[in-house]
Amino acid sequence: MLVLMLVACSSCDKKRNDLFEMGLKGKVKTVTRYAGYLEAGELAQGSMKEKFTFNEAGNITELLVFNSKGEVARREETLYNDKGEKVKTDYYDDYAMLYQTCFYVYDQKGRKTSTTYRNSDGGLIERLDYSYDYLGNDTLRTSYDKEDNVKMICSCIFGKNGKVLLEEIYNAKRVLVSRECFQYNDDGAMTRFYSYSVENVLEFEMNFKYEDYDRKGNSHVMKLYDKDQQLLGGTFQMLEYY
Repeated sequence: MLVLMLVACSSCDKKRNDLFEMGLKGKVKTVTRYAGYLEAGELAQGSMKEKFTFNEAGNITELLVFNSKGEVARREETLYNDKGEKVKTDYYDDYAMLYQTCFYVYDQKGRKTSTTYRNSDGGLIERLDYSYDYLGNDTLRTSYDKEDNVKMICSCIFGKNGKVLLEEIYNAKRVLVSRECFQYNDDGAMTRFYSYSVENVLEFEMNFKYEDYDRKGNSHVMKLYDKDQQLLGGTFQMLEYY
């Protein structure tokens, strides 16, 4: 599974919510995703993969992740304050046992300044701090381990669409490790992800194509291709609206 660092909205006139980050439109209540697999060269719908539940402000309140048997393998529950800011996210395993909690801290301008992960006993796991430019973009993100040592630094460049275009990843010694690049369509959905080595050699690339749009302008099918435009798989998603 490809894990990307969280992308934050930059432009002041953009709505800072999870629907924006996911490239979704309208008052979405739930998104249920199903795995896609190749059958005779075509994408076929597989088992349920995950389900997102949103509040009316467009932010995720619950995420369910399912295993191949259709059972809940992980649950994430997020709470918000009166300002609509995330307070914490609780993570539960397949036995419905809490194993981790993420706490969020904001400054007076409502910008997230840190996220701190702790285990079920309250012990520190890691922390991620954010620094902003004058436009409100979190252009620098620094992660620390439980001993408060720097683990990784990410420097970001944002585009006019309010999405990250380039991330430069540095290790604890401030040495550049890789560059990750992102491209989006007019709806803000990611169309291409690719990464370069320190020697500026393309190491990895994925391309995303969307089909079967509903009347709200949201796609129900995402197809995943490699750098040679060979179909690898994808996802199907069903949306429920308020």
